[in-house]
Amino acid sequence: MLTDFFKLCAEDAEARKYCYQEVALHYAYSKKKGWKKRKRQRKTLVRVQSVLPRDRVGFALRLLLLTRPGPTSYQWLRTVNGVEHNTFAQAAIALNLMESDSLWLRTLQDASNDYKDKQFRRFFAQLMFHSLPSNPEALLAAFIDRLCPVRTDAPDFASRRRRALIRIAYYLQEYNVTLYEVGFDVPRDFSIAEHIEDLQRQDDEEEQQMLTVLENGVPRRRTWQEVAKTERAKLNHDQTAVFERIADAIDNPLNADGSRKQTLFFVTGQGGTGKTFLFNSLISHIRSSNKTYLGTASTGIAALLLRGGRTAHSTFRIANDLTEENTPTINFESRYAEAIRNARHDPDR
Repeated sequence: MLTDFFKLCAEDAEARKYCYQEVALHYAYSKKKGWKKRKRQRKTLVRVQSVLPRDRVGFALRLLLLTRPGPTSYQWLRTVNGVEHNTFAQAAIALNLMESDSLWLRTLQDASNDYKDKQFRRFFAQLMFHSLPSNPEALLAAFIDRLCPVRTDAPDFASRRRRALIRIAYYLQEYNVTLYEVGFDVPRDFSIAEHIEDLQRQDDEEEQQMLTVLENGVPRRRTWQEVAKTERAKLNHDQTAVFERIADAIDNPLNADGSRKQTLFFVTGQGGTGKTFLFNSLISHIRSSNKTYLGTASTGIAALLLRGGRTAHSTFRIANDLTEENTPTINFESRYAEAIRNARHDPDR
């Protein structure tokens, strides 16, 4: 229907006076004949399907169609004042149809001061998904030094932009969305599959760097045993009670008679009571024993606070829009399935 509308506008000067939602008042559409001028005027109800802002491409395209009369092609819609933009969102911004990103610029500036490199990259990806800034490319350019510092082997902006996009795409996987879907100027099939192992290794290395301390001016990397011992000593009475119960279930999963101990726990408390510190202390305890784990949370912000945390949607491939019919889809040979198998706590296997 839309391409037929483009064709109509290219061939009919009168049709070029109308925006997409107006053309149905003066023309009738059929799949066989396309748009034909109405012979008789009658009351007509026109409905243009709504698009959620999260669908940046569709949302921007809809804005352009509803405000620009007489489009003859997608290229025409992306062209503003003689300048052809790469995306519909960029064209909508040029026409002041989409909001400025000044708020997100300030937010990222604050985050840049507070977060280390890995945390900042993840926060950047989360902001792209949750806040849908109108011009993500401009924000990427503004913070390229934090997203991808200069390297001697590839100092040019294009190379750094690509590396930054690969890292952003890595974290966007947690939400089952792509760079293209959040508005970056990349092909629809932009893939990071070949980079996954390297990205996971870089994450692990950066996490290890966070354990480094100075002793007599000389950097030394603390062991997980040291971290676990230090954090264990900082727990208050209530935190200690929970920690000991859960740690015992992790370290000694079987009772004397061979039956399994309780291994499902619900921890609750008001904000600020130290739940996150308790969880990270348990993670340190697990790491100190060379065990594997899956740290998940329901939201990206909460996952960011956990060591090695990821969203439950990403870890278990849960759909963003839940229904009674859809179920998680995890291929047995996928890295998601392997991570779950590695984290199984089964003394009988």
